[in-house]
Amino acid sequence: MEVEIPANVQELYEHIQSLPLKDRLELLSRILADVKAHIELREELEEWDRLSDEALAAFESAL
Repeated sequence: MEVEIPANVQELYEHIQSLPLKDRLELLSRILADVKAHIELREELEEWDRLSDEALAAFESAL
């Protein structure tokens, strides 16, 4: 099965492959840090959403 890769993604991939190993590892480290931060932010927003729902429910029951 062959996957069609958009030209700009292919160019980026080829550029990354041409980097020295040290630079590729640095890039990978930065990507993983960004992914981790994104996951943590999403978890925090989900917690705020849950707390907001609880506060709204408490307010409505107090009426």
